[in-house]
Amino acid sequence: KPALHARRTWFSTTTTDSPQNSTSPRVGGVPFLGSGYSGCFTSDVVIHVAFWALLFLWLRIFMFPTRSFTYSNRVVSIVHAVVSFAMCSRCLFAVDVNKDGSLKWFSDFGRDTTRCQHNTLIVSMSYFIYDTFGVLLETGVGPVAIARNLPEHLHHVATIAGLMVGVYGRTSGAELTMLLHKLH
Repeated sequence: KPALHARRTWFSTTTTDSPQNSTSPRVGGVPFLGSGYSGCFTSDVVIHVAFWALLFLWLRIFMFPTRSFTYSNRVVSIVHAVVSFAMCSRCLFAVDVNKDGSLKWFSDFGRDTTRCQHNTLIVSMSYFIYDTFGVLLETGVGPVAIARNLPEHLHHVATIAGLMVGVYGRTSGAELTMLLHKLH
């Protein structure tokens, strides 16, 4: 009789008689995107950017109509920090089991991005795209305004570029997720 292997899916841990019985490709017992992933990354990003923008509008119009633009934007930033921290924690501290039954932590370094990591990276990248537009609206889009806030603009551009590596390159998800976790 084959040994039972614990495997983690998107939202649960289940036990099967073999890790190969899964319909999705697996790396280290964890489902990963691989070449069989048929999702459209760009539409996922657009949907999440729209979510952050709608959250801002809802906060600005209904929750804090007398507060400033910056106040509502900071509330969205706090929501992103909490959501991103929870998503990163779930990806990083998910238990993976070796063949001998021992636990292994952070087993995905240098491997393809798992779905959990991919979703986390998309949520954070979408937030940074939203926040880039928020900063531009708040500070202005002229050359003088951009030069005055250059460190903040470079921070957003560098973060978006780094997260794009994990989302579109489908690699380094564990490393990027750990970096996001550390930043929050």
